[in-house]
Amino acid sequence: MVEDTTAPVVTLNGSSTIELTTADTYTELGATANDHCDGSLSVTVGGDTVDTSAAGTYTVTYSATDSSGNTGTTSRTVTVEDNAIPCGGQQSFSGNRGTYTYDVNLGSSTGGTVVLNYDSFTIPDRFVVQHGGSVVIDTGYVGATSYNDDLADLGLGPITGPGQGTASFVKTDPSTTATVTVSAPLVGTAFTFTLNCPV
Repeated sequence: MVEDTTAPVVTLNGSSTIELTTADTYTELGATANDHCDGSLSVTVGGDTVDTSAAGTYTVTYSATDSSGNTGTTSRTVTVEDNAIPCGGQQSFSGNRGTYTYDVNLGSSTGGTVVLNYDSFTIPDRFVVQHGGSVVIDTGYVGATSYNDDLADLGLGPITGPGQGTASFVKTDPSTTATVTVSAPLVGTAFTFTLNCPV
């Protein structure tokens, strides 16, 4: 009797290398195995579990063992690249009387807190931040309450708080752009604000 020492041949379905991004889904393509004595064999999939939410290189292994105990193996390399768009960094803006709209890049990551630091000095202004299709911050008119009558003459107000302050929201949407609208309707007004990256 001739001893069988030849391992089964394991053949990948599809390519031996796959490149994905963190927005993709990994589909296991599997493999087939054939042995010169036993014929078709079942294949065991092992190695790394591909997690497309985490960038990195994963090695998926495939093995088959025949009735004589010979094992054949092969592997597939799956590379997951991070496709997140980075935040543009802390961004500062300033202006005076008028209505202004600013688009601010917050990146595509989610879960962090975005902080708006604003200063309307004394004469009241209003800061509204929209993100992901919703208003996420609305300061109302902030400034000295002595200007309530001036705002009322324009059908605006009332003043909701002091001119300097902070407001924040948690970034739950991967949309990269936040839109900040500043309403500064009174003569002599000026403002500054910064919008920080999510942390």
